[in-house]
Amino acid sequence: MTVTINGTGTIAGLSTGGLPDGSVDADSLATGAVTSGKLGTGSVTSGKLASGAAATLVTSNTVTGSAVTSISITGLDLDADISYFMELELKGAANNFVSIFANNLQTATDYYQQNNYAVGTSSAGEVANGARITYTHPSLFTLSTIDISYVTGRYFAAIASNHRQTASTTFASEIQCVRKTVELAANLTRIDIVHNGSGGIDVGSKMRLYKRV
Repeated sequence: MTVTINGTGTIAGLSTGGLPDGSVDADSLATGAVTSGKLGTGSVTSGKLASGAAATLVTSNTVTGSAVTSISITGLDLDADISYFMELELKGAANNFVSIFANNLQTATDYYQQNNYAVGTSSAGEVANGARITYTHPSLFTLSTIDISYVTGRYFAAIASNHRQTASTTFASEIQCVRKTVELAANLTRIDIVHNGSGGIDVGSKMRLYKRV
């Protein structure tokens, strides 16, 4: 096909890939020209991120259709990835605890939990066996950021910063720590977020998991 430069400043007849390699640089692209919808899955690897980029998205999930009891994240590789952080926006369908489990090991007494929390002008703390990482209230949102790593060896640990609405005008803030009482026998490849009440995680809840780079 003949390539024609029109008087309007456009080029006709240029096929896909017709420009020489390296001929388009950053200055050639308009601001905002490359949108997220134009990026293929896995097209931006950690090696291509600018210096100072903190993390890449591993996976995300939004609860649709009906309430669920748990959210599972599989295909992880903590031995290689070193650490993750998770963003949770949980809409409660019930009053109850939410736990975090490693590799589908869901015996609560195999974990140790500590927390410090404040509601209004009062505060308290707790130390106990268990894997509680946060709490939900009916029709209200709990916002959490959770750091996930090994403490040493393969001792699984999760540290959460939680901000939850307990009533229409009342809010609670807490720091929650969970760790496995014994080392994992194998690499961490799965995380489960489990509500203590059946169907306690309502429609509209969101989870995003990132890998630090």
